[in-house]
Amino acid sequence: MRNTLLLLLMLGFSNIISSQCTTGNCEDGYGEQNYSGGKYQGYFSNSKRSGKGTYTWTSGAKYEGEWKDGQYHGYGISKSDSGSCYEGEFRYGKRHGLGTQYTANGDVTFAGQYIEGEKQVINSALSTDVLADKYLLEAKKLMDAGSYKEAIVSFNRIQALKVSPPVTFYYFLGKCFYKSSSYTRSIIALTKYLNTSGKNAEYYSVALEMLSDAESKSSTIAQSFSEKKMEIKNCSLCSGSGYYYKKITCGSCRGRKQFYGNCSDCAGSGRSSTRCGYCGGAGSVSTHVGNGIYSSQGCSYCNASGWMQCYKCTGNGGYYYACNACNGYGTSSEKTKCYKH
Repeated sequence: MRNTLLLLLMLGFSNIISSQCTTGNCEDGYGEQNYSGGKYQGYFSNSKRSGKGTYTWTSGAKYEGEWKDGQYHGYGISKSDSGSCYEGEFRYGKRHGLGTQYTANGDVTFAGQYIEGEKQVINSALSTDVLADKYLLEAKKLMDAGSYKEAIVSFNRIQALKVSPPVTFYYFLGKCFYKSSSYTRSIIALTKYLNTSGKNAEYYSVALEMLSDAESKSSTIAQSFSEKKMEIKNCSLCSGSGYYYKKITCGSCRGRKQFYGNCSDCAGSGRSSTRCGYCGGAGSVSTHVGNGIYSSQGCSYCNASGWMQCYKCTGNGGYYYACNACNGYGTSSEKTKCYKH
């Protein structure tokens, strides 16, 4: 089990080489990406896992929570294939901050501070019962301050001591989980409170209402990624790829579709290198009009230039040709991030 958890942490901050984006935008946005050892569902930034997401290994191990630059970073839950798990804070792939280690059946084995992946064990001269009372006071103060995630750790420290907590213990623990949006844990704690305290308990009605709402929200969250996936796959703009190709004015021809250039054969002169055979290159011809009189006029074959016209440009000196960048359409396509999701 220890080796499995170590593997989870190692993979949390390592880049898995073999990968394939199967849904959405795996560069900047929501996407789903298959790797050689598992699958990631969640958000990306600069092609790295960033934001909220879930990575599931083929072995059954799982991490669900916050990411940054492809690593566990923030609050998350890492679960081994045997069912044991850690819930708490991470920093760049390592447990760092407050957190709780649970067994597969939900028992707390450690709750407290982690630094760079190492748990910080507190040695106290207080008896177990007195230490439990101390943690309970700390937890209630944190609750009053609205620091529910920190309060959870203080409550879990009591559970790690293996003492019998007061009747209201699981109500307050369930409330902290609820306020921290950890609805599955909230349901477990509130159910335990309701089953052990009875209908006449002080917080019975409030706990029952909170339990119902936690069950509803837990179901909603479980569906969120599934709904997001369907939304992307059915996108009319990108068809699930996360990108679409937007038509833009061609930057080369600026939408004109073609260019005008000097003829390469005649260098823009419009004439060939061959003298006009009709006028002998004189540019004019003489016509006998009678009585020994001749009339000179410009040669109609060479337009009085004395040279034959260029056959490539038909004497115009240049011609229009289609823009190579857009194949003469005047527009080009630009890969653009889908704005619908």
